[in-house]
Amino acid sequence: MSIKRTTYHIDEKNYFNTTGFSNTAVGQRALLNNVTGCYNVALGMASLQNAASGTDNVAVGRCAAAGNYGGSNNIALGLNAMCNSGAASSNTVIGVNAQFSKVTGDNNTALGKDAGRCTASGSITSSNNSVFLGYLSRGAAASSTNEIVLGANTQGCG
Repeated sequence: MSIKRTTYHIDEKNYFNTTGFSNTAVGQRALLNNVTGCYNVALGMASLQNAASGTDNVAVGRCAAAGNYGGSNNIALGLNAMCNSGAASSNTVIGVNAQFSKVTGDNNTALGKDAGRCTASGSITSSNNSVFLGYLSRGAAASSTNEIVLGANTQGCG
């Protein structure tokens, strides 16, 4: 018995998938630039749009994990969740704009609208091993590690 490895796209656009397999994409530009990525699910316009090589990602919502180009094992649910995530891996992000600006970082959890999106004075650009729970839970600095922030409109201490 042979197993057929297929990538499914439900859209009229052309995609760049060459060797990637077992992906599912629904929505305009969802998984558009996938080349070698496997086992990804992208539901929503531009979700996982730049995921050229990532594997085992789930992105649901317009622009969810749109900027993640090589990360794996991420879950991004919500409009712009993990939008600019670069090569980030092993993150669980749920909420509109949650971890929106983060470019790098692994092993984070963000739950709530704008959770882990910013600091008091700017954007979080790197985050590792951190937890942001609640609306607008913010990091102490642009780069946060091992930070736990709980509650609406709260800021971590670093």
